[in-house]
Amino acid sequence: MRRLIGERPGLQHIEVFSAGTIASDGNSPLSQTVAVMRTDFAIDLTGHRARRLRADLRADLVLAMDRQVSKEARDIGPAGDLHLIGDYAGAPGEEVDDPYGGSLDDHRRCADQVKRLVEAVASRLERGREGGEPPS
Repeated sequence: MRRLIGERPGLQHIEVFSAGTIASDGNSPLSQTVAVMRTDFAIDLTGHRARRLRADLRADLVLAMDRQVSKEARDIGPAGDLHLIGDYAGAPGEEVDDPYGGSLDDHRRCADQVKRLVEAVASRLERGREGGEPPS
């Protein structure tokens, strides 16, 4: 998403960050994830560190990868409009399977799916910006 924001002038006002419902603050990404992001997307995740979702999070929009994460996020209660990423991206009900414990190909499929959904989210945000709509 950060890369897309840099490429789309209408989105450069957006700040993006990630947080997980079961993440441990400071954890490094999985080696398979780092490898896929480096080879397939030219993105270096070696410096990325996990952050746990907390109730004091303030965001206009919170996107969850699957229904379980959405439920956990609602229970935590961050401020912001919470959606399943597939719903917000125009793919109602689509969930992202966590590749944890899976093969390199599982990580690659997940990254490709997230890329597709994030591109759709960026397009929606761009259209909303042009129309003066909030990100709901």
